[in-house]
Amino acid sequence: MADGPSGALLVHGVGLDGELYAAVAGRLEGSGRRAGGPRAPAVVRRRGYDGRPPTADLGRHLDDLAALLDGHLHRLGPRSVVVAGVSGGATLALGLALRGHPALAAVVAHESLLGPAAPAQHERITASMARLAAEVGPAGVEGFLRRLITDGTWESLPPAVRERAVAAGDTVRTEAPGFGAFAVDRAALAGLAVPLTWTVGRHSPPWRHEAAAVAADAGVTVVQLACIHTPQVEDPEGFARVIAAAVETSVPRPAGATEP
Repeated sequence: MADGPSGALLVHGVGLDGELYAAVAGRLEGSGRRAGGPRAPAVVRRRGYDGRPPTADLGRHLDDLAALLDGHLHRLGPRSVVVAGVSGGATLALGLALRGHPALAAVVAHESLLGPAAPAQHERITASMARLAAEVGPAGVEGFLRRLITDGTWESLPPAVRERAVAAGDTVRTEAPGFGAFAVDRAALAGLAVPLTWTVGRHSPPWRHEAAAVAADAGVTVVQLACIHTPQVEDPEGFARVIAAAVETSVPRPAGATEP
């Protein structure tokens, strides 16, 4: 599911897999050197994208992440990792913060779902998932992903990435309803036990900014990035900078560590 101990776990969303995190991971590795050597970020390969059957049960996805954090807790101790995600990966990162784990130091979430607490976002996503269920074949999957990240962003992706995303259609169709059922309220956001940084694309549609405003109203730090829904592709430097800041401020330095 992921590679080695790290100060950060990067979680991908629906359709667009972890390979798109390469630029973010490279920047984090370059900026994350500490005494004793760098902690390379780990890219999570989620259930359904790693040879295991997909599932709509977000609880099982969270169990998978918790198992990874168990390893971090054993090797690196409490508050040793920041979990960052985009889209569905952001929703899972937020879900992990709500559940809690002793190894979790902080969360960075780019445009997570909130459910009915963000009505315009919830309405848009629910309608898009209904269309996905009604439109059969690869065209239905491509249409869903286009609506998720916008036509312009989809067209900017390399053909191989688009082909891989559409080829994951069975996984997309299986897991999408689980994300659509996710819900969290302002009180839960305000009561998180770990810091949450919410990122939103500067050029994202208003319903994405509505969700960010709900998070801000709950006291969550909100940062705008120079992107729409895929900062790992559109603004990897900005997204990596936010994650690195979370690691630097939330993950305790090992005894004797010095500045890079």
